[in-house]
Amino acid sequence: MALHGHITIGTFLAFATYLGQLVSPVRQVTALLSIGQQARAGVERVLEVIDSSPQVIDPAAPSELVGAAQAQLALYLKASPADLTLQSANAQQWPDGALGCPQDGQAYPQVVTPGFLLIFTDAAQSVQHAVHTGRSATQMLLCARGRPINLSVQPAAAPAGPGVRMGELARAALAQELAVAEADIAIVTVEENEWRDSSLGCPKPGMNYLQVITPGYKIILEAQGKRYEFHSDTNRRVVRCDKP
Repeated sequence: MALHGHITIGTFLAFATYLGQLVSPVRQVTALLSIGQQARAGVERVLEVIDSSPQVIDPAAPSELVGAAQAQLALYLKASPADLTLQSANAQQWPDGALGCPQDGQAYPQVVTPGFLLIFTDAAQSVQHAVHTGRSATQMLLCARGRPINLSVQPAAAPAGPGVRMGELARAALAQELAVAEADIAIVTVEENEWRDSSLGCPKPGMNYLQVITPGYKIILEAQGKRYEFHSDTNRRVVRCDKP
C-alpha cells in the first residue's frame, strides 16, 4: 500500500512497530494461562492426597486381633463389620493397664502393657474410631472422647471339675507375681496329668522329691498377650513351670 501511495512509509513503519509491540503481551498472556492450568492440576492432586485416607498397618498386628476388634466395634455400633475399614495399626507400649484410656476414679495395674492402637473409619470415612488393645482380644476398649468402652472378648470359661480350683490358684499366684488383677489373666486350659514324682514335672537343682506318682494338672494361663505354664497337684500346690 505504501508503494501505491495509499499510505506513507512512516504510517507503515508505525503500524509494523505497534504490531510488534502486541506480540509480547500476547505471549505473556499465553504463558500465564499455561501456568494457571499447571497450578490447577497441582492443586487438584494435592486435594486428592489430603482427602485420601492413608493406611499405616503395623505388620506385627495379629490378624486375629484386628478381626476381633472390628467385629466387637461393629457390634457396639450396630453396624456391619464390612462398613468398618482399618486405617492404621500401630504397636504401643501403654504405660499401665488402662491401655491409654483411663476411666476417672479407676485404679489400674502399674505395669507397661504392650498392645496396639487400631484406627477404624466408617463407610463414608467421615468418623474415626480408636480401639486400644493389649496383645490379645481379652484386652480391647474403644476410646470415645476420652471415655473407655469395653470391647474385650471374654475368654472361654475354665473347664468344669476339680481342676477349676487349681486353675484359680494358679491365676492368683500369677497375678501376685505380675502385680496385675486376676481378672486380667485368662485360664486357657486345665489338663489332668500324672507327674512322675512330687516335683510336679518341674524339678529344681539340688532338691529331693518323693518318687511317687502325683496326680495333678497342667495349667496354661494368658496375661498381657503372653502365655504361662503352671503345674499343680490336686490339693493346693501350684508351681510355675516355664521359667528358665
